[in-house]
Amino acid sequence: MKYKWPANKDFAFTIIDDTDNSTIENIKPIYDYLHSQGIFTTKTVWPFPSKDNFTGDSLMDDKYLSFVKDLNQKGSEIQLHNVGSGSFVRDEIIEGYELFRKKLGDYPTMHINHASNPDCIYWGYKRFGFVLRSLLKVLYGKKRTFYGDEEESEYFWGDLSKKHIKYIRNRVFFRNKHLKIRP
Repeated sequence: MKYKWPANKDFAFTIIDDTDNSTIENIKPIYDYLHSQGIFTTKTVWPFPSKDNFTGDSLMDDKYLSFVKDLNQKGSEIQLHNVGSGSFVRDEIIEGYELFRKKLGDYPTMHINHASNPDCIYWGYKRFGFVLRSLLKVLYGKKRTFYGDEEESEYFWGDLSKKHIKYIRNRVFFRNKHLKIRP
C-alpha cells in the first residue's frame, strides 16, 4: 500500500534544527529569513542549561523562552533535544519534561537525541540491524553506550517516551569538515 502524504503531495521534506550552540543572537537572523520565505522548521530546545562543553540557551532563560514561543506562534514546531547537553539522570529528565510542558503548554511529541548524552534513547549501535549493530558493538565496545531505553539504568526514560513521544529522529546527516564536495 502506498503512503498518502497530506494534501495529496508526493513527498515531504523537513528540517530539524538541533539546538546545539543556539542563542538568540546567532539563530534569530536565520529564523527571520526562513519565516520571511515561508519556511517553517522544527526547532529543538533544551529545558536545562548545558552540563558539558556545548553552549546554547535553554528554556530557563526568559528571553530565549520568549523567542522560542514567538517562533512557535509564527509556525515553527518546538521539540526536545534531550533535556540538556550532558549527563542527566531520570529525575532530571522527568523534571525537564515537566518544565517543557509548563513553559510551552504541552509535552514534546518528537525527540531528537543529542550527540553523546548517556540518556539518549535507541541510539548508537541500537538503531541499526543485526549485522551492523554487531560490528559497531565490537568496534566501539562500551565507549559509546546509551541508556535511555534500558530500564535498569539511572538514565532510563523509555516510559516517558512511550507515553509522550510520537517520533524519534534516527537518521542523521552531518557535515564532515574533511570531506571535499564539489559544487
